[in-house]
Amino acid sequence: MNKAQQFFQKEYLSHKQRPVSVQINGKDFVIPYAYTKTNQPKSVITKSFLNDFFDAQHKESSIYAKHNIEPRKVVWVDDDTKYVFLEPFALRNKNLSNSEIISAVFKKAEKRYNNAAVLTERLQKAYPDEKKSYTISSADVKSMKSEYHRYLWNKTKSKTKYGASLVADFLRRSIVSTSHKIADLTPDKLKRAAKKYALAALIGSATIGGGYKLAQSDIFNSDKIENIGDQNAIQKHNAEVFDESLDDIKTVLCFMENFSSKAFKDGKGVPTIGYGCTYLIDENGRGNREISPIRMGMNMTMDEAVEQKDRYLIHRVKKQILEDVKVPLEKKDIIASATFMYVIGPNAFKKSEYLKAMNNGVEGEELAHYMLGFAKDKGVVKRNWFAAQIMSGKLETADFLDFRAEGCYSLEMEDCCEMDGNRVKRDENGMGCFIDDHFEENIAKAKKKRSSVIGECKIVREILPQKVVSSVLDNNQKKDFNLALWQKGQSRNS
Repeated sequence: MNKAQQFFQKEYLSHKQRPVSVQINGKDFVIPYAYTKTNQPKSVITKSFLNDFFDAQHKESSIYAKHNIEPRKVVWVDDDTKYVFLEPFALRNKNLSNSEIISAVFKKAEKRYNNAAVLTERLQKAYPDEKKSYTISSADVKSMKSEYHRYLWNKTKSKTKYGASLVADFLRRSIVSTSHKIADLTPDKLKRAAKKYALAALIGSATIGGGYKLAQSDIFNSDKIENIGDQNAIQKHNAEVFDESLDDIKTVLCFMENFSSKAFKDGKGVPTIGYGCTYLIDENGRGNREISPIRMGMNMTMDEAVEQKDRYLIHRVKKQILEDVKVPLEKKDIIASATFMYVIGPNAFKKSEYLKAMNNGVEGEELAHYMLGFAKDKGVVKRNWFAAQIMSGKLETADFLDFRAEGCYSLEMEDCCEMDGNRVKRDENGMGCFIDDHFEENIAKAKKKRSSVIGECKIVREILPQKVVSSVLDNNQKKDFNLALWQKGQSRNS
């Protein structure tokens, strides 16, 4: 029994439970305690563990799909379990035998299992009162690494008065002396360097005299080093606001996407179900159109559709916001940004002028104009007009409950933005401009009866679970849409 298995066994003993184990490829593996919390039968626990043990295969599938290459598949039978492995993309030109491929897949999986044990043990020692336990999934291992780095960094900062100066000196001496130039360092490289030095300082690899003085640099100073810690606080704030806004985001997306309990083909012929779901995502965030697509004939309840929307928002949209947004956001900003990202996709959001402007401090109605960077698709413009109204404070989420699903598509381009013939009008900086000259008319159009490929479009509140509707009404001050609209009209006329 290796150290990882010994540690996971101790986890059970600390909870006065008997360890659950499984044999893979002739080796016994203790399943981490985190998998047993749901009190499921051993067969279910084992299946969940095995899915995570080999979940690197999902990434391999995505890489092959991205390069439009058909992967080589190898069948492996372990006891009564049959596996179909993809040859690791990085090894595809090595002319490996089937047994060598199986060995490579297994070796990678076992390495992450051992790594998960080490990280879990470190975090349990770092936060002994929290009694945390983790799975071995890729997502959990990545999360544990980030959490442990934050712990090291915060501990190093508070350990001495000259902690920031130590990092500054490390960067000045260790990085400048390499082939890297300070001016070329990205924020991520800076963070990695700081974390590396924090670890060295904690284990005593560096000995600095008490009379040490701050290394002078025109680029690095203690205030800029401190901002690394500040970013963690911003991420925590945005994460909390995002979690509080989930029902609001789902409501706006229900307005934009509609709901169908049966799979249908959208305008591009893609099988779709629920609230615009084109593939299924599991509880760990795994899933894409290649490995878990929606197929014709599928059915889905509202609660199941909400759960799928939750998983996409948390594992795709929230993740991107926390990684890319460098400023604290208000609730309306989170709602508008999340719906905007949902429309254009996380990758496009990452490269957008909207994100750059947001991180540069642009906000409110001025920031909303940057959504018009995606103006070639008329449907996207119409959806983003409503997101812009949320950001500028002219619409509350509760207002959307009384709109007609897909009501955004009842608008014309001229209702949404300044036009130059058939195109969005641009200023000298290439910026378009949303307008609210037809605000009341647009709202009336959003409430009109309309039909789509799945039939008559219902009122948004009718195609959401009651718990979501109640949550939105409880969290919005303006519960009466007509009163809210009147108040907005009065403020604009005053």
